[in-house]
Amino acid sequence: CLVLCTPTISLGWGAGGHMMTAHIAFRRLNPTARAKANELLAIPINPAAVTSTSLNFVNASHWADDLRPFPEFDSFKPLHFKDIFFTLDGSTLPEIDPNNIVKALEDNVEILKTSTDKNAQAQALRFVIHFVGDIHQPLHCTALVSSANPHGDQGGNLVKIKIRGDDGTLRDSN
Repeated sequence: CLVLCTPTISLGWGAGGHMMTAHIAFRRLNPTARAKANELLAIPINPAAVTSTSLNFVNASHWADDLRPFPEFDSFKPLHFKDIFFTLDGSTLPEIDPNNIVKALEDNVEILKTSTDKNAQAQALRFVIHFVGDIHQPLHCTALVSSANPHGDQGGNLVKIKIRGDDGTLRDSN
């Protein structure tokens, strides 16, 4: 109970959650798959500064999040989740965006299976490792639609909670 009461910020899944998921997944790979993954992850792909810190399976797990500061990768941001909408107040549910994590996983697995381009395969593997971690994060797969948030709460990102600060005052946080 004390642990739940003390944090002043929640960082959600983060790199640590991705790395734990990747560690479990890597241990479950057969020797052939491990060798192929290691071969692909050793390929230097762009952006080089980000990729240089993700040359093994576990560290590659947060590579897709590390791309967020690079505008040329903005088109990949919606691929980290799939908003499956629900409502508690009868609000009309929006259409699910077909450009989502499920489609991204299908597309990147297809690249791994069929492409002869090693750079494309190296990028696809990094996305697959990351997206498997994302899809196991419950708030990456749901969004509450309400009269206050008719397009959904962005997987809980728009939910405000009150946190008591060190000085005893309550403040909003999300």
